[in-house]
Amino acid sequence: MLLVRARCSVCGRFFDLADLRTRQEELANLNRELEDTNRGVVALYAELDEKALSLLLRAKKAQPSDIRILMHFGALCLRRDLTVDALDALERAYKLAPSNDLALFLYARAQIAFQQWQRAHDLFSEFDRRVPKYAPAQYALGWLDLKLNRPGEAREHLEKSLAMDASQADPRCDLAQLDFDEDRLEEAKTQWLAVLKAQPRHVKANIGMADLLLKSGDLQGAKARYEAAIAADPESGPAHYKLSRVLLRLHENERAAQERARGTELNAQAVKAAKTVLVLAQPDGRLLTGADAWR
Repeated sequence: MLLVRARCSVCGRFFDLADLRTRQEELANLNRELEDTNRGVVALYAELDEKALSLLLRAKKAQPSDIRILMHFGALCLRRDLTVDALDALERAYKLAPSNDLALFLYARAQIAFQQWQRAHDLFSEFDRRVPKYAPAQYALGWLDLKLNRPGEAREHLEKSLAMDASQADPRCDLAQLDFDEDRLEEAKTQWLAVLKAQPRHVKANIGMADLLLKSGDLQGAKARYEAAIAADPESGPAHYKLSRVLLRLHENERAAQERARGTELNAQAVKAAKTVLVLAQPDGRLLTGADAWR
């Protein structure tokens, strides 16, 4: 029997190709098992969330002025995108205990869910005065400055956040986007690659690197990065839409049309969800909460 061998370019050792194929198949099977396990874990957490939400709702009805119950309930509602219930609980917690730092932080976070950027910024600024050098608050301020079209202030807060905790991916991605928008491409590339080195499936970093590669004319590289973003988050409308534009330039017209349709659908869903939240805001900027929101 002919034994086919290959030499590793790194270590110089020889390997049996049949054995390598077997190992590759075993690795592929292991990856599939891990993906199945991850889906099971996600389902389990969703089930636990439902149970926790039910228990906290009963506790909130029994003790409507308990700060801890209100904060736990509100935080869980935020995680489940139950924005009206979240704001109702967290606003009450903040009013009952305005000096409680966690109540303030969560109430500020609830304002973001309702896209009340300036109100959220004001609350996070108050939190920053009380609890300086807290990286998530600095990041929130930087992110909100971006929403409020204040790039200079945004950069300052994002850099402060990273100085406090350099392991954060999102502030680094937002700094990279600022650099990209200001045509500081090497700086943007350095930031995005740093994120991808630690988190290869990070959606924002993959999209950012794809944008950069597209700008430099590397269509295949951009395509691969957009596809990596979609693999990490199939619900990413921007990734689908941007991939469609690359596919058009590569003359893959049929697939480009499919990706464009999917991206348009996902973006429309995101806009509809945002309008559903914004309709709950009154003209003076005050938010309707609880039962009043549905009158």
